[in-house]
Amino acid sequence: MPVYPVKSAERVIQILELFRAVRQPLRLNTIASDLDWPIPSTVALLKTLVGMGYLIFSTKERTYFPSPHLASLGNWVEPAFFEDSHAMEIAERLCEQTTEHVVLSVHSGLHVQHVKVLHGIDDARYGTRDGSMRLVVRTSPGLVLLGAMPMQAVDRICRQINIKYRNKTERIDPDQFSKTIASVKRQGFSSLYGVPHIEGAMLSMLLPPTRSGQRIAVSVGGRKERIKQNRDRLLQTMADVIAAAV
Repeated sequence: MPVYPVKSAERVIQILELFRAVRQPLRLNTIASDLDWPIPSTVALLKTLVGMGYLIFSTKERTYFPSPHLASLGNWVEPAFFEDSHAMEIAERLCEQTTEHVVLSVHSGLHVQHVKVLHGIDDARYGTRDGSMRLVVRTSPGLVLLGAMPMQAVDRICRQINIKYRNKTERIDPDQFSKTIASVKRQGFSSLYGVPHIEGAMLSMLLPPTRSGQRIAVSVGGRKERIKQNRDRLLQTMADVIAAAV
């Protein structure tokens, strides 16, 4: 069954994501222009958020900015989500020791969601941001997350993807994909080159399950040539950091 977004809910999230990106007060015209919205509906949403205490309006500067009340809405989520997994500690240590980008990802339906991205020293942005989602079968963290599941469940996901995505580029050969997952299970890690863009690469491993059974994948990524050249060293560092934390 297709999911159709509710426009007003979607627009509220887009406003908040815009503030996260720019991190500065914004005027009405700037918000409407950046989001390509009509002024009247933009005004209505901003007034609603101000009235609920999630945005502050400066009458002097005629600007809007998120209030601390907005931060309190979600500051409990990260500790509760990661529970006792030491995921953030592991990600921070890996970013420091490898100087590469580090991504924490979880399985969500037919996709992987990158719930936390720590950027390394590479000048080029890695092409992955907090909250971004990609098809689970096309990502390195997706492969290790699927590797923790029974093969019947993996086959079911492949069939669902083949039904939803009828173009040949997204369709999955279940037999070939089963061999890929079996290889990931044996190795204890996955590696993909040319993701999330043609010059990128990712190496991924699973973290131990949290108390509630949540599985989280940690990935180290960066420029393809550098990741390929240092693959063995990076994998050993990942294994050592995970073992030391748990």
